[in-house]
Amino acid sequence: MSNGSTTDCPRPTMYAQSAEKLVWEAVAKFLAAPEQVSALLAARQQELEGGAVMEILNQARHRLSLVGAERGRRLSQHSKVYVTDQELDLVLREIIERLEYHQEELTRLEAEVSQTTEAIGQLQNWMDGYRSIVARLDTLTAAERAEVVRLVVDRVTVVGREFQIRMVLDSRGYTASEPHQLPA
Repeated sequence: MSNGSTTDCPRPTMYAQSAEKLVWEAVAKFLAAPEQVSALLAARQQELEGGAVMEILNQARHRLSLVGAERGRRLSQHSKVYVTDQELDLVLREIIERLEYHQEELTRLEAEVSQTTEAIGQLQNWMDGYRSIVARLDTLTAAERAEVVRLVVDRVTVVGREFQIRMVLDSRGYTASEPHQLPA
C-alpha cells in the first residue's frame, strides 16, 4: 500500500513550470525561424490543394451518372417490352445497390473536399496571424503563450528526462524541434 511517497517511483520528478518553460522556448525557436515555418506552411497548403480529391470526386460523380443512365435505359427497355417485369426487378435491385454505393462514396468525398477547403482557410488564417505573433513573441502574456502553444504543438512526449515536441504544422510525422534535457 502506498503512503503517497514518491521515493519508490523510478520516474524522475518533473515540475510543470520548468516543462512549460522549455516547451515555450522550443515553440518560440520554431516560430522564430520564418523560412522553416513558411516552408512547412507552403508544403501543407500544396498538399491540401494539390490532392487528387477533386479529380476523384469528379470521377465519382461520373460513375454515379453512368449508373443513373443505365437505370434509365433499363426502364426504357421495360416500357418498350424488351424486358419482363421479373428481369427488370432483378436488374433494378443491382442498379439500386450500385446507386446507393456511389452516392455514399460521393457524399464521403464531398465531405473530404469540404474539410480540405476548411483546412486551407484555417491555414490562410494561420499565415495571417503568424506574422503578428512572431513580431510579439517576447511580449506575449502567459495566457497568449499558452494559446500559441495549443495552436502550434501537436504533442509533447516525455521519456525519462528528455522530451520531444511535434508541431501541428509538421505533417511529415517527425519531431519538429530538437530534444531538450529537463533540468535535474
